[in-house]
Amino acid sequence: MVAMVWGRGSWRTVDGIAELDAVLADLAAISARPQVVGLYPPRFLEPDFSLDELLGLPSLQLGIGHPARGFLLWLGPGHGLGYEVELPPWPSGVREIEFDHGGEPVYCGPYRAAVTPAAVRDAALEYAATGARPGRVLWRDDSAAEQHSVD
Repeated sequence: MVAMVWGRGSWRTVDGIAELDAVLADLAAISARPQVVGLYPPRFLEPDFSLDELLGLPSLQLGIGHPARGFLLWLGPGHGLGYEVELPPWPSGVREIEFDHGGEPVYCGPYRAAVTPAAVRDAALEYAATGARPGRVLWRDDSAAEQHSVD
């Protein structure tokens, strides 16, 4: 089981890989713009959960809904930003992709939006199956992302 959070306080539990796959596909299709989705262990939705616990909780943030690029941010132990070595060219005429994070924009250029939508999907399904940081992509230190504010 995985806790899934998106938009302004929308959440649900997902009981299996097929269900997560379907929900992610639906969100990507019906959203007006790309968005951030958080995947967490079920503990995240328990009534006594404290946000202080979040730093140690193995969780994954996804950027979904753009046809060419997405992002993966591992928030569990060993924080990291997911990337693929070989990517299609950056979308023509796009400086940064704006992902909606509960009404707040998250801007991602080539450094942050460094995975394909297929890689985002595969990583999300792997996380749901294992609860661990996905091995589908490579990972780099996400603190370096601060140095790439305008990718």
